[in-house]
Amino acid sequence: MAGNGNLMAGRPKKLLMVISTLEGGGAERVVTYLLRFLDRRRVAPVLVLLQEKIDYAPDLPADVRVVCLSRGSIRNLPRLLLGLVRVMRKERPDLVVSFLTFANLLTILAHRLAGVEAGLLVSERNHVSRSLDHVRLGGVKKLLVRLLYRRPHRILGVSRGVCRDLTGNFGVEAARCLAIPNPCDLERIAHRSRQPADHPWFQEDLPVFVAVGRLTRQKNYPLLLKAAALARADAPLRLMILGAGELRRELEALAGSLGIADAVAFLGFRENPFAYLARARGLVLSSSWEGFPNVLLEAMALSAPVIATRCPSGPEEIITHGVNGLLAPVDDPPALAAALTLLGTDADLAGRLGKAGRLRVEDFQVGLMVREYETVFGEAWRGAAGEPAPLQSPGEVRP
Repeated sequence: MAGNGNLMAGRPKKLLMVISTLEGGGAERVVTYLLRFLDRRRVAPVLVLLQEKIDYAPDLPADVRVVCLSRGSIRNLPRLLLGLVRVMRKERPDLVVSFLTFANLLTILAHRLAGVEAGLLVSERNHVSRSLDHVRLGGVKKLLVRLLYRRPHRILGVSRGVCRDLTGNFGVEAARCLAIPNPCDLERIAHRSRQPADHPWFQEDLPVFVAVGRLTRQKNYPLLLKAAALARADAPLRLMILGAGELRRELEALAGSLGIADAVAFLGFRENPFAYLARARGLVLSSSWEGFPNVLLEAMALSAPVIATRCPSGPEEIITHGVNGLLAPVDDPPALAAALTLLGTDADLAGRLGKAGRLRVEDFQVGLMVREYETVFGEAWRGAAGEPAPLQSPGEVRP
């Protein structure tokens, strides 16, 4: 994609960024990256949260104003919608960009009702057709995606797989869907990895694997626990799971029934997972579906070898099997167990994969990704002003 040139010359353009919360998650972390690294000479960002839940408060820049629409439940949709309409009319932004399906749908409606002339972008961070199969009113939301995603100037998919899903299953024009992968802040990750991770398992002479992510159906932790039980029968290992969620009790019970409760630690949400990743034998991602999993990049940035399922979408766009990580089929406990055993018993292989992963993650440095966003923001602003902007096919922003 061409550089920004003078697309955003003159006064900084006011950018309204909308997301449901800043609870721990990959999309939320990417929003903090954008808020920190966007060029203030070009962009003046304002963050709108549908609900006042913030896990990443230390990462928010001091110059970013935060508007919270609700301090309680977000189930009152008319109230949220009218609140977002009022914010748009008051702020009069040049550009609005939203993240994640629920916030995207609400933002598209609010943009229409507010009657503002701002450009509009929505960013999909997950494999939409798979994720909406497992939520309340998923069929209705799929219909709304198909109907409403015609309005934004661009749909930003976090991976080529996400773009293919949107174009193939929701009728989004290929020329309006761009893939911009998640950014990775290498310096910040390295700095924070040096902070303590106080857990006695790191003092033992046993391989410790780490999994990071919410305790939800998407992450498929039952697969991971079954694989860990199989792998442990061949060689001892430890498993730390960093994440909070509604399935915790169910997963703890499953670990007990598999006989591995003493080898699995559910540590809840950790604002600094990097300290754990830096000390682990490797990261394991057992998801049934993804968008573009940040945690793979974060582990690779620390030279931690990674294991991931070949789920839609993202892992196969990051990992080359056997070169910079290991891939296993979805819902195949023996295959995932074999990968755990291999990394747990072959330190030389783990080292080689870790070094190659560190090289791979250079392609996703935060500065490169933020410049891609700034370019697309500039094109959307031009489009809102009635100026022509070139369109590209999905996945052409970044190989």
